[in-house]
Amino acid sequence: MFTKKYLIFAIVFIVFWFKGILFLDPDFGWRLVGGGVFAQNGLPQKDIFSYTMPTFAWVDHAWSQSILINYLYTRFGQAGASFLYMFLPLLSLFIVAQTLKDYLNDKDFFKNIGFIFGGRFFFSKFLHLSPQNFGFFAGFPFWLGASTFMIFSGVRVQLASWLLMAI
Repeated sequence: MFTKKYLIFAIVFIVFWFKGILFLDPDFGWRLVGGGVFAQNGLPQKDIFSYTMPTFAWVDHAWSQSILINYLYTRFGQAGASFLYMFLPLLSLFIVAQTLKDYLNDKDFFKNIGFIFGGRFFFSKFLHLSPQNFGFFAGFPFWLGASTFMIFSGVRVQLASWLLMAI
């Protein structure tokens, strides 16, 4: 059965997905090329990308993510890589919302949440915010996290860190 929860999840996911398709991370090109080099030749001991310091020791904290980005991009393109990477911030939000579920089920929280969203009267006339109707999507922490993640989401290494921090 298709419920309001799934509709909200789909809308948030699509917005994140399009953002990931349209806006590239500044490190994306580096991750894409580096991932291809690492997958074919292994991890270098020295910095192979530097002209001025070619003997400098190689340090890359996210080499595995570079390989994953290269793999996804070469197989599925930007849209496919973005599609798969958008599950990471949403899964992070889900974990945090599930952790705060008891707090979000407080009736006083939902009675006054309209003031946070810009008007209790608007929400009382058009939709009824409750955990029964929208689950964790009705919670302020979800929307605060989603709006913050939206700024920094895309095909990025940091998304794995967000998920690990949520866990």
